[in-house]
Amino acid sequence: MNSHEMAKLLYESYPHNDLLDLDPATSLKDMDTLLEDAKLSGDTLFLFLVRETHDLKEEDGSYTEASFEHLIYKAIDELHEVLDAMRCGRKPNA
Repeated sequence: MNSHEMAKLLYESYPHNDLLDLDPATSLKDMDTLLEDAKLSGDTLFLFLVRETHDLKEEDGSYTEASFEHLIYKAIDELHEVLDAMRCGRKPNA
């Protein structure tokens, strides 16, 4: 998918996207624009997702849903590690 399609998918997939301080009419032009606007959105989780997704760009400038899905599952796994470590009072991978 192209940069505009990825920006739109990411935005539309994000819960409560209507609360983000950005204008979809301009922010979803492409991933570069969304990244710059996400920095000002006030939502660090959204910024994280946009930044990490932005870095998934293929050499031809396209994005794949599979890469995005892999990113999400990797983040979830790492968050589970942090949560488990906090519950056990130990460092992750210790």
